[in-house]
Amino acid sequence: MNAYPVDLVVELQPCVHASGLLPDDAAPPGLAHPPTEHPALCAALAEALAPRTRAALWTAAGAGERVRATLVHRDHTLPPARMRAGQRVPDAAARRALAALPPRSPLSPLFPGGPLFPDGLVTPSWIRKHGEYIPAVRLAFFCMPPDRGDTLAKDAALIEALTALRASLAPRGTRLVAVLLCEPVLYAQGVDARVAHVRRAAGLDTRGAVYALSTAAHADHAAFLRHIHTRVLALARDVYRERARHVRRHRARCPPPPSVVQPVLQAAAHAQLLAPAQPVLSAPGWNVRLFFKLGALAEWQADYGEARALYEDAYRELMDVYFRASPAKPPARRCVEAQVLADALVLRLVRLHLYAHAPARARAQLEQHIAAIDAQCAAWGLAPTAPERWAWPAKAYGLLAELAHEAQRPPSVHGLDEGLLYYHAALCHLEALRCAAPADAARGAAVSCLSAAYDAFRHTQRARLAHWAAVRLAQAYLPAKPAQALPFLERTLRWYRRDGWPMLRARLALTALAAALPCEDRAAVARLALELQQPVPPSLAREAHDALARVPSEPAWWAAARDAPPPPPDTGAVRLVGVRAVFARAQAVASEPMPFQVVVGTARGARATVLALSVHLAGEAAPLVHIEAAPTATRTVSVGDVPPGSTAHGHADLARAAPLLVVQGRLVASVPGPVAFSHATLRVASALGPVELAVPVERHAPAEWHLPSRQRVPLPPRPEARALLVVPPPLDVRVPTTLLCGEVTQVALHTRATSGALVVALAPESAQAGAALGTEAAAAAHARVELPLADAASFWLRAPPTPSMLRLQMHSTRGGGALPHTQREHSVRVVPAFTVRAQVHWTDAWRGHVHADVQYVGDAPIELDGVCVDVPRALGVQAHATLGADDARRVWAPHDTGTWITPLAAAGPSADADAGAGAGAGATLRVAWRRAGAAGAACEAHWPLPPLRAPRAPAVRISVAAPADGVVGAPVRVTVTAHNTSAEHVADARLQVERVDACWLAGASRQALPLLLPHETRTLTWLLYPQRTGLCRLPVLRAWDEGGAQELPVHVAPRAVYVRLP
Repeated sequence: MNAYPVDLVVELQPCVHASGLLPDDAAPPGLAHPPTEHPALCAALAEALAPRTRAALWTAAGAGERVRATLVHRDHTLPPARMRAGQRVPDAAARRALAALPPRSPLSPLFPGGPLFPDGLVTPSWIRKHGEYIPAVRLAFFCMPPDRGDTLAKDAALIEALTALRASLAPRGTRLVAVLLCEPVLYAQGVDARVAHVRRAAGLDTRGAVYALSTAAHADHAAFLRHIHTRVLALARDVYRERARHVRRHRARCPPPPSVVQPVLQAAAHAQLLAPAQPVLSAPGWNVRLFFKLGALAEWQADYGEARALYEDAYRELMDVYFRASPAKPPARRCVEAQVLADALVLRLVRLHLYAHAPARARAQLEQHIAAIDAQCAAWGLAPTAPERWAWPAKAYGLLAELAHEAQRPPSVHGLDEGLLYYHAALCHLEALRCAAPADAARGAAVSCLSAAYDAFRHTQRARLAHWAAVRLAQAYLPAKPAQALPFLERTLRWYRRDGWPMLRARLALTALAAALPCEDRAAVARLALELQQPVPPSLAREAHDALARVPSEPAWWAAARDAPPPPPDTGAVRLVGVRAVFARAQAVASEPMPFQVVVGTARGARATVLALSVHLAGEAAPLVHIEAAPTATRTVSVGDVPPGSTAHGHADLARAAPLLVVQGRLVASVPGPVAFSHATLRVASALGPVELAVPVERHAPAEWHLPSRQRVPLPPRPEARALLVVPPPLDVRVPTTLLCGEVTQVALHTRATSGALVVALAPESAQAGAALGTEAAAAAHARVELPLADAASFWLRAPPTPSMLRLQMHSTRGGGALPHTQREHSVRVVPAFTVRAQVHWTDAWRGHVHADVQYVGDAPIELDGVCVDVPRALGVQAHATLGADDARRVWAPHDTGTWITPLAAAGPSADADAGAGAGAGATLRVAWRRAGAAGAACEAHWPLPPLRAPRAPAVRISVAAPADGVVGAPVRVTVTAHNTSAEHVADARLQVERVDACWLAGASRQALPLLLPHETRTLTWLLYPQRTGLCRLPVLRAWDEGGAQELPVHVAPRAVYVRLP
């Protein structure tokens, strides 16, 4: 992205200026400075706004719409919208000629001396102007004057400051949002009336232009900032929508007529600001400017569909019309600017497609742009050997690769492969380097893109592509920096050793040796020389011989590394020997010996000297078998019983290729799990001394057992003969599949194991639901118990009191619980013992009852121990004893039914204005029961009940009165009376009258009744004009409280008026 202006490619976010939070700012006249009065709060607000000051290339999913906030001083002024040209021209006559021109924006192509004069398209300064310098909203923080004797004067100073700030922002259409910081005591007393007065006096908008914020430490400032953020976004959309309308109103002036252009060109030529043959901006260029501006303003409004359509229009106009009509070709300045604009448009289109979850369209847009670049370069006559032919696609690929990197999502999700995009950019830079471009710049750009592609492939775990990029990166480093190319070559070489590709392995070894020799890395030379001493493909045998001949043989050259032997390479370093391993069976029981064989054969044609051989199990640091080279005649080595983690030793002749060396023994594994032979380690003599190299055990070798008579006995087929699965002794835990809510049951354990322990644990969600475990030795309830592995062990399990899925996690351990033995999981479905249909009935605001119809749905008789209703104290409702469940020891058979009634008593009607549909929830019906019989365990089940909150009494009573008759065309006086019935609370009400055709309504159809004092009565009057005779129904009047949470009842008498003729 360094090749592009940041403002052209970053995501556009509404610009907001925040003032009044900087400590070094000046205080308003007659008012306190917020950072001086409340330093901690202002610092916290500034820190909260700080993350919103940075523009980004990509917004993470779920982050929501963001704004770009900037902290400014209180006296910060906006730049002028228009200015006259020629203010810095030294010639007085030319300065007067330019000053006679109409004032224009300095970013217009018709502004002499501007960055776009006379044929420029779009400058990044236009984005910076609307996204940083000219805000859509000004967020101003002030201190609310305290309530003292000079309150009126302080409020007047505050009103004057707000009025002046609003007047300074009005020419640019910037909206003002003021935040008044109030002392906790003043805020608790209520500042709504003062805030409304200040807002009206300052002439601010009624829709949330002034807010009051308490400076108390416990106030929820984060919630306030979220509310302000939502309000600022809504205002910013309106501002950018109005700016878009302004641009559309001037659409007919694009391109400007000659009567406008010629005076500008003449004045500029007189001032020597215009070359004689310099062209002016064409009509397609003006169209590109228009579409780009409208698209950017739509993106600022978060109208991504409209922005995408306008950006597509701008891109088509630029690529299909402007480039064909423009005589400029690379490397002309205006042509390069147009290329940058095209890439920026493609980036914005791809990003908008990805935001709309259309990765296929994003990928198609990229492919279309690359094809358009090829076609345009061909139209310019740029041959494939021209560096400019590859510079444009290289920058485009790199820009989109950075977008894919910022998105941090896999290619299958967003359709852009970050690694491949970086790789394509690197290929274009390498082609430019081949076409005699500046060597250092092109090679540096190619290396940077290849490094980014390598990191991207590794991050997405695509090893082959990562090593592919690593080889190209090493080739780019090799001519000038072989020391940096060597690590990439050796890392890739280790990969192809494991893959078993001899041609690629040998070719990479030759290239790595060529890189190691110039940088005199003696350890790498020794490793690679040993690599080339193995058999290589015939086509590379001559090159391998010549490469080994170039390795220095002088002792003085190797003496510098004698004290530091080379480190051992990774698994698969050499093919000096072949190693196969096999177990007698594919499965074994823990602690029982299992025979194994390891067969070793030396490769033919190898010239290295093997000194020792060690065979390793996967995951074990110590080798299982260690064989030292010795001139012995035996070809079979027996090592006896060997547990994992220990080492068995032996001696054998490792130099001869045939017959094969057979190492056999018995593996005794006490820990269940997979066991496999992984690799063998060779100690080989080299110029630096003994070197340890690793050889993998063949994974897909045939399952054969070698007899002393050299015969081979086939074993049962299996996926890998070198692997063994160690299983634990059989363990049977009989957990029921279904339990009733709250039921307690005993679970027995059956096993043949005599040592170890069984750990039973509840899943976290089951423990939170109310399930519990316990044993006879420890009767307390737990979420986890540990039992000895014995045939008579058992534990009890209590199901949750509500229906759910109970999950038990079990694993047995050995050695005091240090080693896992086996793991399993059981799921138990918890079903209700009863079906309950409960209803809550309120006789009035104080008395009610819960009516519950129940039916037992279990499969065996049970006995009831008790029934009650649990009500949280916060609800203010008391539940009495349940009626209908007096027989506590009654036996219930399957499908028995009953009715339980629980009286309720409330403290009084609810007056909570914030009580919603879920208010009063939390009450439960609790039933204690046990299985029929003396040995039944006590069980308990719960059922949630409907909300128990008492009905709420309305605070405001509305009544409507009207005369019984009237005359057509004459006014009928309708009187509306609102009475606050509360003795403690202030109430608000909103009225709305339905307009009907039968009669006309004089006045507004909506009225507000704010601040109804306790027991206050207010009267409103509407005039109705009947339009026809007969019985005329009065218009419907509806009323709500101020918050709109409850509709108020309206009493109308009479409901109709009889209308007669005059």
